[in-house]
Amino acid sequence: MFRIDNQDNETICMLLILDYRRPSVLDDFPILKEIEDENSFEGAENYIHTVIISEEKLEENIVGRIIEVIEGLVEHKPNCDNNYSFYISKFPDHFEAGAHLIEYIKPILNKMNFGIDLTYITDKHFNYLTQE
Repeated sequence: MFRIDNQDNETICMLLILDYRRPSVLDDFPILKEIEDENSFEGAENYIHTVIISEEKLEENIVGRIIEVIEGLVEHKPNCDNNYSFYISKFPDHFEAGAHLIEYIKPILNKMNFGIDLTYITDKHFNYLTQE
């Protein structure tokens, strides 16, 4: 999870990047369902979805800048599709990395149908870039 702050060091949003490690499917892109069907959709070998978590709806100019950050992180992955969605939620009481963040993201993971076992993650796992 990445936190994005403004110039006043106030948190604008958090980015939760979910690597599904499976081919992308049409259902990953609801907006395309009006344009394509299962036969015409050409997915990639991997699908990454970024959840933009904020406490309130974000202004369009801020959303545009956040999308630029997301694209900078994931768009250059070979044979990989990516998409994003928004999730409105009160931020955790403290942002320090640790196992308490697991409890915070569980409802988001459930909503995104992202099945993963997080029971093994301890505070020490947060010393690394990924918590695998």
